[in-house]
Amino acid sequence: MDPLLGVKLLVGIGAGVSGLVFNSWIVYVSSKDWRGVSHLSPPDLILTFMGLINITLQLVLSLDMSSIQTKLYSTYDQIHIRFLGLSIFLVSTNVWLTAWLSIYYCFRIVHFTGRILSLCKVRISRFLPNLLVVSTGASFLLGLLSFWNIHPVRVVDIFGNSAHNRTMSRSSLLVSSYYVTAAFVGSILPLILTLIPIVLTLSSLWRHIKRIKENKSVSCHPHTQAHVRAARTMGLLVSVHTCLLTAAIYQLSRTFNFNDTLMLFCWYFILLYPTLQALVIITGNSKLREAIKNMLSLGTFTCHQNGPSLPA
Repeated sequence: MDPLLGVKLLVGIGAGVSGLVFNSWIVYVSSKDWRGVSHLSPPDLILTFMGLINITLQLVLSLDMSSIQTKLYSTYDQIHIRFLGLSIFLVSTNVWLTAWLSIYYCFRIVHFTGRILSLCKVRISRFLPNLLVVSTGASFLLGLLSFWNIHPVRVVDIFGNSAHNRTMSRSSLLVSSYYVTAAFVGSILPLILTLIPIVLTLSSLWRHIKRIKENKSVSCHPHTQAHVRAARTMGLLVSVHTCLLTAAIYQLSRTFNFNDTLMLFCWYFILLYPTLQALVIITGNSKLREAIKNMLSLGTFTCHQNGPSLPA
């Protein structure tokens, strides 16, 4: 085996395992209440669904990349196009989940005076399951339409002058202009819906902190730090999504070539995306962080109890 291929496969396996482990932890902790008597809270419902989507996405990306590198099928083969359509569905669903999570946090943090927004603030928990179903259905339709609007083609490039021409054949994708427009709207719209609550949340926190500094009689809300952490988490999720879309656009607009360093970097970033998103969520969610601390402290306690006794 080519040593470089071995390194690529090793990195891919590491990214796949980490993505599966971290997202499985999110699903386990977030859905723990559902396995009991009570229902899932809106953020736990979104995080559970997001973890399941990321686990599926990690499996799809890892299987697709390992199959291409081991030459089970070629790039832009029909099987690869099917994996691409499935990835589009999963990523689109993930972006919508981030948007609904940001909107929910915004309604929890920001105080609205308008009648419509105040009504949405009260009923967001009731509407959230329906929003998840609608956005998932729209993402599924976007992924399904890719099967008829994305086709692999062979492109012949001509180099040199008229006397000494040479040609090179390469694989590329032919994407329908209608589908490009639909995919662009399907990607940008949830990002906009994520940015708006982030701006509103940051503005509300800034005004609150400014009032505390100007008027010492105004007490600091006990949940202010949690709200700041939620706003930071939303901002990091948007940043990861933006980098993902940039890498995906570069990858789809050029010839897929593992020898291209930038192409390989984009592919590995996409492969690491479920892991990066899981880390952002775990570090920003107090419930997930506390669960890890409890597990580590329990493991340390068990190790001390079962370990060899020290001599007197």
